[in-house]
Amino acid sequence: MPSRDVFEGAVLGDLGFFLNAVIAFVVMGAVVYFFVVVPYTKAKEKFFPAEASGPSDTELLTEIRDALKARG
Repeated sequence: MPSRDVFEGAVLGDLGFFLNAVIAFVVMGAVVYFFVVVPYTKAKEKFFPAEASGPSDTELLTEIRDALKARG
C-alpha cells in the first residue's frame, strides 16, 4: 500500500512527506560525516603531520631587502 494512499485524506500529508525528506537528509548527512569525514581527518593528521613552521614570506622578503641594502 503506497504511503500516498495512507495520507490521502490527511491534512498534514504533504507536511509528512517534507518532514520525511528532511529527516532522511539529516540522517544521511550524519552518516557521511561520521563515517567519511571524521576518519579522513584523523588519517590525514596521522599520516601527514603539519609542516614545521619557518619564517614567513614577509620575513624572508625583509631579509632579502636588508641583504641587498648591505650589499649595495
